[in-house]
Amino acid sequence: MSDNIEHNIEHIASLPQPREMRIVPARQGLGWLTQGLKLVLRRPFGWSLLMLSLLMLVSLISAIPLLGGLLVTASFPFCILLVVWFSDIVAGATPQQAAASMQSIRRQMRPLCWLALSYFLLLTLAFGLTALADGGQLFQLFMGQRGKPMGPDTFDASEAQLAGLIALLLLTPLGMAYWFAPMLVAWQGMSPAKALFFSFFASLRNWRAATVYTLGLMALAILGSLLAGMLIGSFGAAGNAAGLMMLSIGILSLLLSFIVFASIQPSYVEVFPATNPSSTEPEQH
Repeated sequence: MSDNIEHNIEHIASLPQPREMRIVPARQGLGWLTQGLKLVLRRPFGWSLLMLSLLMLVSLISAIPLLGGLLVTASFPFCILLVVWFSDIVAGATPQQAAASMQSIRRQMRPLCWLALSYFLLLTLAFGLTALADGGQLFQLFMGQRGKPMGPDTFDASEAQLAGLIALLLLTPLGMAYWFAPMLVAWQGMSPAKALFFSFFASLRNWRAATVYTLGLMALAILGSLLAGMLIGSFGAAGNAAGLMMLSIGILSLLLSFIVFASIQPSYVEVFPATNPSSTEPEQH
């Protein structure tokens, strides 16, 4: 069996590689965040409309009996593609380039559906394995089901921590494999397996930039929380402090989600340049 696995890995590695796959410097992780912020500030209304539309679509899909949760999870690659396509337009893609990009997505719809299905299955497996630690509470939360009530007698902090650790260890390589995969399938015509292979190793080889990116995002979240706390402490009366806190958390979460989604485009076009009919190379500073 190990011989077959090695043969499959060698076969995938021998396939034609992307025209170019860069290893960017570590500092570029912060560059992805700043470029994402610039894209958001360039079209704040457009980003708000896009995210609101996606949120409404997800809410409608999740309401479908039985299949709602499956379809929402499987829609992740398509949401990423839509966000990157919109980011390309904001970055300066011409209407002809944007149309060519969307046409390529339509052409690759079947392999994209297989990629979406594989994402759901692997994500379900990852959360399912956490049931070994917490008896299935995290898995039920992922599936949108209501587990047993969480009270002092039923909640075990050590089990929850172990389940969270298992989820982190499994979801990290999964996220690496799917970070670039939708774009590689849609705009470079790769098969889902090949796209996952190259996305994983592109993320692995750029681990320095990815680490700086993650730390920068965490720093933004901490800084935003501190600023929100200072504003509430300065202007919030006792009666409306809770309301101001919820409003601040909501605005901060929304802004961070905008930045994360917008930063996918610069990370993709820098690691895999010239692979998207509408990709515009981000500005370098």
